[in-house]
Amino acid sequence: MMKLELVGERRALSSLVFGFFGALFTLNSFFVPELRALLLSMGALYLTAFFSVASGWFWGRWVALGLAVQGTLSGVLMLVQGEDGLNPFVLFYGIAHGLAWLSLSGKVMSDAYEGGATWRQKYRIEDGGAERIGRTVMRVTMALPMLIGLVFAPGGGGEGAAIALALGSLALWGSVRLRAWAPLAAGGAGAVLMGGWLARSSCAGAGAGVMGGGVGGSMSVLWLPGSALLAGVVLLSAFAVFAGPIVRFLRSR
Repeated sequence: MMKLELVGERRALSSLVFGFFGALFTLNSFFVPELRALLLSMGALYLTAFFSVASGWFWGRWVALGLAVQGTLSGVLMLVQGEDGLNPFVLFYGIAHGLAWLSLSGKVMSDAYEGGATWRQKYRIEDGGAERIGRTVMRVTMALPMLIGLVFAPGGGGEGAAIALALGSLALWGSVRLRAWAPLAAGGAGAVLMGGWLARSSCAGAGAGVMGGGVGGSMSVLWLPGSALLAGVVLLSAFAVFAGPIVRFLRSR
């Protein structure tokens, strides 16, 4: 029985989703000055996913899947929590990310990207190592939109959030470049966020944001602690992927 793979078509569909939202975020940054940094950052992230998927880079599917999963879950949460009924754009946002998620899932697409032998031979990566790298890249990418919101959205900002965003960005860059310190950067970002969340929880009546900054726009102080907690957990889980190998390496020294 012939198996329907449609690798090219699935790659094109997912590239269309990331290219569309990358262009949308970037273009809107010119018309919404108060959100320019947030929109430009999100545009850069989506366009990175677009180029990496369209170019067939071995890590492209991991980055795109992280964004697709995060976008799908965010769309569902926004629909559930919406107070003004069904928002067509939010529905489109969630469905588009869900289609990208489905398009890039499965062994066929895995073989088309990280399944290639060239990069594995170059970096001497085994199947287990490739799987761990992929999980780390996906989890860091899932956390980055939340980190961008914590820094640049109204009500966000503060040194802790900025440090976490810098470490998270380094973790993504280091992971796709196969740098050994990348999981440590992800763990550091998660630890900073968890520390900020715990500090915020211990003084909940102080009226300050989890990472500092005032209240404004669509993001309130009440949203910040939850977002910081979720991003922190995701980043710590990205570090946990390599926790075992790191411990075994240290014990062998």
